Amino acid sequence: MTTNRKANYNYSFDETIEAGIVLKGSEIKSIRESKIDISNAFCRIQNDEVWLHNAHISPYSNIDFQPDYNPTRSRKLLLNKREILKWDLEAKRKNLIIIPLKIFFKKGRAKINIGLGKSKKNFDKRHDIKKREQLRDIDRTRKANK
Repeated sequence: MTTNRKANYNYSFDETIEAGIVLKGSEIKSIRESKIDISNAFCRIQNDEVWLHNAHISPYSNIDFQPDYNPTRSRKLLLNKREILKWDLEAKRKNLIIIPLKIFFKKGRAKINIGLGKSKKNFDKRHDIKKREQLRDIDRTRKANK
């Protein structure tokens, strides 16, 4: 399982959804070895299809030579047509972006959690950090009083 740790820091998400990924044979093996980076990845809706762009999947380590392998190629995500149209309307209407949050395995298949959200401003980030620190202080005092 691979997560995009910067996503929750830089964006606030309204909705998340689980989607399948169209991969080549050696790419799934690389994902099983956790050789994937989605920190710079983003999703776009083009021609009623959702595409994952800029996700880096390293070449599989047990294959010596892979001609014309592009680790950052665009990969198609598998979603219902209804879900795609709904997200496309919301993204255009509210000026939102689609960001990958987590890649995991479910019943032997690679799945990706994507979120529809808005980028945070600096004061939002500071507010979240302040809130997190206050919760930590409360937990510390509770543990100290027990």
